[in-house]
Amino acid sequence: MSVVFHSRDGRSCLGMRECFGRRQIVCDTEGRRVLFEIEDPNPPLGLVAEALRAAVDSRNPASRVLGELLARRISTRPRAER
Repeated sequence: MSVVFHSRDGRSCLGMRECFGRRQIVCDTEGRRVLFEIEDPNPPLGLVAEALRAAVDSRNPASRVLGELLARRISTRPRAER
């Protein structure tokens, strides 16, 4: 299952994807990609979608989405792109 939101100005894209059985948050902003792995194997998808939607149009979507997820008690950890 994937959930994706694009910013109104077209510079950012935030999404959630499943990779090797784990859910990840992907943040693409002006050609830079940041990945965060969701530690909960079954996060509440509605809350994840709310956090992504709230962060996508911010100045720093990667930082904002972490705050939004934390506010919803969804823990993440950084993940290096392979």
